[in-house]
Amino acid sequence: MVVSMYHFPTAAMLRSLMKGAGAIVVGVTPKGVGFQRAHQSGFRAADLIRGAITMGASAAIAILIRKEKDLVEHFKQAGAVSPSSARSSSDLGVHERLAWSRLVRDAVIQEAEPGTYYLDESAWIALGQKRRRIAFILTIFSVALAVAMMIVTWMATPR
Repeated sequence: MVVSMYHFPTAAMLRSLMKGAGAIVVGVTPKGVGFQRAHQSGFRAADLIRGAITMGASAAIAILIRKEKDLVEHFKQAGAVSPSSARSSSDLGVHERLAWSRLVRDAVIQEAEPGTYYLDESAWIALGQKRRRIAFILTIFSVALAVAMMIVTWMATPR
């Protein structure tokens, strides 16, 4: 079964996924999934759910970043890139939702006059550089942690 990255898995989707993982799903509640048999073939169904939630969070972040990029492109196409060319969100045909709030918070979308907004392209470029820098640092940290764990495991094994 293919689970769309745009939808949180429904109870039926989870039941289907769990049956494929060798688990018999007894019930799906807002608090979680109940299992009659939690593992088969070497991995647990609970691990599959944790993985789906992690993948869901990653997908949500990817969707949010995509929406931010679309919003920035909307401003560029409309020509709202300076205080003199600022427009209202209704003129631009955009909704003030999460992507909008994040870009306003990061000063990428700025208010020229009450109710009119424009794109600060230099702030958008700086935000992209900041995100790439954070991703690079997290990658280096993850690699260093993995190497440290391998060294500790190697040293702990008897010879």
